[in-house]
Amino acid sequence: MSTPATPSGSQPSVDDRNLVPTGPATATFEDKANAFWEKNRGLLIGLCVGIVVLLIGKGVWDHLAAQKELEIEKAFAAATTTEQLKAFAAANSGHSLAGIAQLRIADDAYVAGKGAEAVAAYDQAIAQIKSGPLASRALLGRALAKAQAGKGTEATAELKQLASDANQPKPLRAEA
Repeated sequence: MSTPATPSGSQPSVDDRNLVPTGPATATFEDKANAFWEKNRGLLIGLCVGIVVLLIGKGVWDHLAAQKELEIEKAFAAATTTEQLKAFAAANSGHSLAGIAQLRIADDAYVAGKGAEAVAAYDQAIAQIKSGPLASRALLGRALAKAQAGKGTEATAELKQLASDANQPKPLRAEA
């Protein structure tokens, strides 16, 4: 009689000694993160690229704005005559330096004895500067220019208003 080389009932067909049951309870964080990455890789890479592009764009925008501001400052510094200041103020309307240029134009007109021209320039300076010590200075200059232009009653009323305004700086109130 011959015996079979391997008995049919004594050997298991599958070796399951090293098998670990899988399922939601045994998935590690690393497995979950890897599955999330595989599922959303394109979206995450696109999001990162988009953020980098936005940051670079903001940096370029800020640089261009700083360059423009520097050009305006250089143009203001180069404007030395009244005509150059008028051209600068017209070209940069709305910028704070345009208001300061108008203030210088008004001061020059006041010193030259051109009261009506000084009043108009002070009005333009007040419209552009709006607040702060230079705006107060422009208000005082306008009142004095009105007095120079022969509008004494308007000048007196403005000077009294400036003198009684507690929001104005004390030296300006004293001069008014």
